[in-house]
Amino acid sequence: GEFTMIAMLDFTYPGHIIKQAVQAFMSPDMPKRPESMKELCSIVYSDDSGYHTVFMFDVPDAQVAEFITMQVKRVTFLVTRAPGCSSSLQWGTTVQDGIKNVMPLMT
Repeated sequence: GEFTMIAMLDFTYPGHIIKQAVQAFMSPDMPKRPESMKELCSIVYSDDSGYHTVFMFDVPDAQVAEFITMQVKRVTFLVTRAPGCSSSLQWGTTVQDGIKNVMPLMT
């Protein structure tokens, strides 16, 4: 089967730019993500650093470079329209795959 990675994308923005951030995110000009990169879920929360929107994606291994290129375009689009916005990207596997990979090491 085809291997996939889980990408976790965290956008952080201060409360005073929330309107600009939402407008940029909803803009028809926002660069589009390929259909093959499935969004698994997303959440919004706030803490001392502001508001966070976190997205989880299932990205086929063969498309990791394409995903990163697309995210750079999307983040650039957002931060130029909502200054103060920042993002981080982490990669991992599902917990089930992580456990499968660790099991042989535990014997």
